[in-house]
Amino acid sequence: MERQRRNTKKYSFRQPDLKELRNLTSYVLDPLGFKARFGKLLPLLTTQVDEGLMSVLVQFYDPLYRCFTFLDFQLLPTLEEYAYLMGIPILDQLSFSGLERIPTSQEIADMLHIDESLIDAHMTTKGGIQGLPSEFLIAQATVYGKAMSEDAFEAIFVLLIYGLVLFPNIDKFVDVNAIRIFSALNPVLTLLGDTYFSLHMRNAKGGGAIMCCLPLLYKWFISHLPQTIAFKENKGCLRWSTRLMSLTNDDISWYNRVYDGVQIIDSCGEFSNVPLLGTCGGINYNPVLARRQLGFPLKDKPNNILLEGVFFQEGKDPQGLKGRMVRAWRKVHKKGRNELGPKNCIAMEPYTAWVRKRASEYLMPYEYPRPTPLVVARPSTLPNQGVIDDPNDAWTSLLPQSSKFWKRRYDRLAKEKVDMEAAYEREVKRLRASVLPVFCSRLLVPWSNSVLFIYFEDKLTHRYYTRANSSRLMDHLEQENRELKEEVARLSALMESFLAAQSQSSPTPLTPPQRTIISEIVSSTVPAASAYFAPTAMPVGFPWGMPPNLMPEGPAPTFASMPASSPVLAVPPPVMHTVPRVDDTIYHSEPTEGPDVHEKMDAMNGQFLELRKELKTLRGKDLFGKPAAELCLVPNVKIPVKFKVPDFEKYKGNTYPLSHLVMYARKMSTQTDNDQLLIHYFQDSLSGAALRWYMGLDSANIRSFNDLGEAFVKQYKYNVDMAPDGDQLRAMSQKDKETFKE
Repeated sequence: MERQRRNTKKYSFRQPDLKELRNLTSYVLDPLGFKARFGKLLPLLTTQVDEGLMSVLVQFYDPLYRCFTFLDFQLLPTLEEYAYLMGIPILDQLSFSGLERIPTSQEIADMLHIDESLIDAHMTTKGGIQGLPSEFLIAQATVYGKAMSEDAFEAIFVLLIYGLVLFPNIDKFVDVNAIRIFSALNPVLTLLGDTYFSLHMRNAKGGGAIMCCLPLLYKWFISHLPQTIAFKENKGCLRWSTRLMSLTNDDISWYNRVYDGVQIIDSCGEFSNVPLLGTCGGINYNPVLARRQLGFPLKDKPNNILLEGVFFQEGKDPQGLKGRMVRAWRKVHKKGRNELGPKNCIAMEPYTAWVRKRASEYLMPYEYPRPTPLVVARPSTLPNQGVIDDPNDAWTSLLPQSSKFWKRRYDRLAKEKVDMEAAYEREVKRLRASVLPVFCSRLLVPWSNSVLFIYFEDKLTHRYYTRANSSRLMDHLEQENRELKEEVARLSALMESFLAAQSQSSPTPLTPPQRTIISEIVSSTVPAASAYFAPTAMPVGFPWGMPPNLMPEGPAPTFASMPASSPVLAVPPPVMHTVPRVDDTIYHSEPTEGPDVHEKMDAMNGQFLELRKELKTLRGKDLFGKPAAELCLVPNVKIPVKFKVPDFEKYKGNTYPLSHLVMYARKMSTQTDNDQLLIHYFQDSLSGAALRWYMGLDSANIRSFNDLGEAFVKQYKYNVDMAPDGDQLRAMSQKDKETFKE
């Protein structure tokens, strides 16, 4: 005799168009930081929901026990699972009850970092509830995203996700309930409450539109489906109804190790189970039926008292259930290993028999599996969503686009900086050519070159972009541009005032050119000795205003080496002749006009000393702006004469850091155990971004190789978090009854 089955109901789902939200993800410059601040919201935007699978799943909803009842097992979403999938912890209190007051326009403007007038202008009412149109919020998010205003963009973007994805109500509209939940940034309780409330309400109504976060419910369900290749590929092209009806408790992926240390919220206050408040009403769910999903055994049929159900709609609460639920959450009861025993996700026969009896009484929505040819549908495979322990969350696909956007912005500012450098050099050349006399040009050329080299060596040190400090780099670059403009103007004014003062105080020549008698020295022999031409310090007052014993920078002195033996040089007879003296004009250092010449010279000397002080300030103590010892991560390191550096595989920053650290330590242990050498040669095992990170380390924080190792692992910790361990890898393919060797 054929088994009876109950009639199926027609359900639909509220799925908003997320194309514009996906486009906004290009403005998320730091996806890892975004995930840490707001949870795993970005993967929800890229989740491709199989609506056919979800339509079949909701047919199995059991309103009596608030769960999905199959042939010999039950599944139900829990707070702990939703919290993990969202990346947001559960608070032991209600973040939303519906009793909170509606935020004012000023409060909303402060949350979103936009003007209050814009909120007032766009606040409207749809379906009896206030809110903001999504078109307005998307436009504002785009403006702030292009302006790289991270705080304002992220606030508006997250509110859009809350209003359109997590709590969908009215198409293209973010209502005040979503805004109130967004202000608390802890939506897990409300998400699960909306899921159960909508499923229960639509089931009681005989069908209709289910309004909850469908991507989240979908990710939860497929995390429990069989992980075998045969089930995923579905080579038999079976319908979802047939595939789900054929499942038994041995096929289900029950437990994930991420819940090892989790304590289950088992009940609250006066309730024997967990009450939940959603945006449209309240309901409860039964964690006692989900213990196997969190690693604990189901030994016997549950007590009916623990499965008592409550339900109310917003505005229809004669029993005052909302107030009772709010008070109940002030006293949360949790259970863990101490109360439930050791971890062992199995179901005993008494419980399984109870589930089979319930399935027989409630009836299944589809035909039982039979060994006859099945109805064939189009190929349907289980998407590989990687819900649990996914090292490649959807946000990683956003990185290239974000990097390209940043690179365009960075290149534009870098080009502006290069143009300013060129303009500065042209200005220096113009001053040299048009203002400086020949003598001052010879004196100041090496100084000017030094200024250019030292100044730009300090200012133009290349700074590498990382996602974590993008906004700081941008502000720093713009600040450098402003400082460069001010420095150019100040130095130009100082040089011009110096030259003007010099031209006013220059003395006049006293004697005209004259003919000079030059006599050649005559001697029979000239003893020669080793000699050299040493640079001679300038006398005091030459040229006027220069400091005593000034040694102008220029070409190195020329040395002439002659043999120590005294050779005899033949010299021709003396010759007397006259030549006109037409070279340099001779000046006397005594002033010839006015008693204030000395005062002008003193003033010009002070200006020159000030210029030297400025040049010395720009140059710093050493050539690169700091002592060379400070540039070394390990000062005073001494390398043994016969020390040989092993060959290392270069670490680029995208693999497991602990493995690289172990590899480096093992290779270096064959050569030395000296901490200074270990720290110094660690840079030889790095390349790319990892090497740039090493160059930016502060020697004050690195005292030993252990300090370096801890800093290295901390820097690339996200690679550790994304890498699965051995237990996780075995869980991908090992069944409950399959041994490790098999």
